[in-house]
Amino acid sequence: MAFVPSAELLRGIAMCAACTQDAPRSGRAGLCDDHRSRWNLEACMAHSSDAGADPSLQRLVTGVLASPEGGAELLSAFDRQRRALRLVLEAHARGAVRLPDSIAETVERACAAGPRFLNGTSRSAVQQAS
Repeated sequence: MAFVPSAELLRGIAMCAACTQDAPRSGRAGLCDDHRSRWNLEACMAHSSDAGADPSLQRLVTGVLASPEGGAELLSAFDRQRRALRLVLEAHARGAVRLPDSIAETVERACAAGPRFLNGTSRSAVQQAS
């Protein structure tokens, strides 16, 4: 189902002097930074509820979009954790650390299964909303 912004957001955009667009609104083109971030938040929240996501994912999306640095901070944390997991897996493979098989398999899956949009195999909800 296509994303439909809330009436409140559409009213805010219509009243905003910084937002510009001649044709009826069908995307984010011409939105000011504030309304673009609210549009993105609503699009992500709609995508999350369509996918049956759990509340923790919705809190994560809200937190990421709440500040201009949220996305960069999340990706930076993800990158640090991914590197740490790879180091743990490498230490296990070299015998420096002995992990139980179930934990080693879980760490290996976590290393291999990053977000699809970082691999270029899927579009993010924000890209789909634009």
